Amino acid sequence: MNVVGVSKQKLQNAMKLGVLSLSEHSLEEIPAQVFNPELAKKLRRLDLSKNKLSSLGRIGILVELK
Repeated sequence: MNVVGVSKQKLQNAMKLGVLSLSEHSLEEIPAQVFNPELAKKLRRLDLSKNKLSSLGRIGILVELK
């Protein structure tokens, strides 16, 4: 299983901008850091394109996604 963490810099930027790009990381699942309650309230855009995801896990808690 290919699970990667999200860099501290990417998380900080996502908290400020509400945008997180995780495209082309060969992810098989969404990293746990994406579901951090503070980030979940602010994240408006999440790019998961070109990965190997078979499910979106707890994506429903990201209530601000457009």
